Order: sequence, then C-alpha cells, then structure tokens
Amino acid sequence: MTTLQKMYIDELDLFCAREYGAPAYTGQEDLEHIGVLYTTTEDEAHEVQVEVDISNEDEPKTRVLVDGIVLSCEADDPEEFLEDIPNWSFDGLFHWAMCDVRLYLWRCGE
Repeated sequence: MTTLQKMYIDELDLFCAREYGAPAYTGQEDLEHIGVLYTTTEDEAHEVQVEVDISNEDEPKTRVLVDGIVLSCEADDPEEFLEDIPNWSFDGLFHWAMCDVRLYLWRCGE
C-alpha cells in the first residue's frame, strides 16, 4: 500500500467512523471495492451500494451499484478526492446514488 492510498484509507475510515461507528477498511477488503454506503430502495426490492476504488492511487474512483450492477463510476483528482471525503455524509451519498438508481430503474420499466 502506498502512502497516498494510506491517506485515502485514513479519510475513509474517519468518514465511516463518523457515520457508522466502524472503519471502512479492515485490511480484508481489496483496494478496488471499499464500501462506504449500503442501503436498499424504499420498497426494499434493490440493494444500493457506493464503493470506492483506490487501487490506482492517481485516479481514485467512486462507484454507484444497484444489485451488483455498476451504474456510474466517477474518477477524481487525488487532491480533490482527499478534500471531498471529510464533507461526505450518509445522506449526501444516498441522494447522489439514488439519482442514478432511479434513472436506471425507470429505464428498466420499474
């Protein structure tokens, strides 16, 4: 693990400790799939996840998934990514993810 990846993990752990009372990274996850949000749709028919991929330290990514299908993937500048994480909240990530989820479900006819 590089120094920059460690910095990402430190910030992600602070976010998850603040929001969920547990770290984001326990050492068991691979750096490509670090979960930072898990919930279901209002009818509980679909699983919604937000995960972070820091396997490439120069291009950290944030993904939105529904039922394991990647709906969107945003690459970020490393400096901006580190600056953004302290501003994250469950509600903010949830609303951001649900925009993609609602569009996907609408396109699927649900």
